Amino acid sequence: DRIAEVIKIMTDSETMLSINELAARVCLDKYYFIKLFKKETGTTPHRMINNIRLSKALSMLKDGEDIATVVYKSGYSSQAAFTNAFKKKFGVTPTQILNT
Repeated sequence: DRIAEVIKIMTDSETMLSINELAARVCLDKYYFIKLFKKETGTTPHRMINNIRLSKALSMLKDGEDIATVVYKSGYSSQAAFTNAFKKKFGVTPTQILNT
């Protein structure tokens, strides 16, 4: 199934792929891909990508990576943007995770 393939690509990829790149990987038009993805998963590709990025970030923090490295590896443009997204998803700041 194409959507399952995309989710695997999202999860396994070391780099953040764009919606256009993901759609192209499964030979679908970008807009059809977004519609099909949401129909099959209940969420948008963008939200899924962000959730995967943040879950990977949480793992890195728990492994002791410093915040600046995690921000960079997670593909965020700034520490503030990362901290806001992280706190919104997990209810705690990255610093609180490091201090536990």
